[in-house]
Amino acid sequence: SMDETNVSLTKFEYPALLLGSPALAAELEEAIQSEEVQGHVQRAFYLDSIDAANDAGISSVIAGYLDARYQIVLIDATSPGTVDDRIKCIQQTRESCPSSEVVVVISKETEGRLVELLQAGAWYFLRQPIATDQLALILVRVVSFHEADKLIRVDGLTGLYNRAFFEDALRDQIARLNHDVGGQRQSNPPPVSLIVGDLDGFAEAFGERHEQREEFLREVGSHCRKVFRVTDVVARVGGDDFAALLVGVNYTLAPMRGEFMRKKVASVAVPDDVTPHPTMSVGVVTFPSFLDDPKQIHRHARKALSRSKAEGGDLVYGFDPHGTPLPFSELGG
Repeated sequence: SMDETNVSLTKFEYPALLLGSPALAAELEEAIQSEEVQGHVQRAFYLDSIDAANDAGISSVIAGYLDARYQIVLIDATSPGTVDDRIKCIQQTRESCPSSEVVVVISKETEGRLVELLQAGAWYFLRQPIATDQLALILVRVVSFHEADKLIRVDGLTGLYNRAFFEDALRDQIARLNHDVGGQRQSNPPPVSLIVGDLDGFAEAFGERHEQREEFLREVGSHCRKVFRVTDVVARVGGDDFAALLVGVNYTLAPMRGEFMRKKVASVAVPDDVTPHPTMSVGVVTFPSFLDDPKQIHRHARKALSRSKAEGGDLVYGFDPHGTPLPFSELGG
């Protein structure tokens, strides 16, 4: 519905990250909230920032802060002594957040290096002091691209991501995990969990009542958006199949998320003559755990789901540290 669309366009839809000084963060925040910018963009952005005011070598520590959820990453290149490092920051951001818009902030002292900064992968630049009309133009482009792109990424019925987008996200995440475990990075990769869910008794419950089927699926989608974080990739991947890709959620927390989802489905209201009430079977797996190859994550999640189905459905199955499928009640739930 239109109301749901408006609600989804909250500040969490357009998070931005600044790698820069507190002074620049304050200046950008003021510009974002200005009447001119808000009048053009008509969307709410919010700004996270990492203090890089006195650190010429910020590129060595930003990996832990970069997150693909950021629609924009702004990089402070206003000081001549930091430009070489900021070029590395741009390259790292491009690798870690390939769908984020990268904006470099320059000053009169660094505008001679602008071509190098753009060649490194920045898509836009802002001059300091920040001009609200220039910032508004960039934000309008970000919103236009994001919302046009969203039309081909989102399942029209539930408002969740669609199968194509989910498969791309899973493929990208597996590639990143392979890169991490291949010894090419110093830090340990964050855990990645995959949850797959399949409705039980859905076809039998609704038969040919298509409108009621669709309303139930819409409700499932609405509940899924409440259960998961805005950073999670939650999708309808088939007629009554759902999946969620959770970065930074470990093997202890992931089955809990699956259990929340199962309970939400069980709570969706249906007409009295709809029987049986559809439920959801759920399979959960996390890397790293007993897995030594991230490419196995989808197969094992489906294996856990199959076990849930075999045990009668309406259950969450995960794995113990040895790879044995167990129900949520035996995994500390």
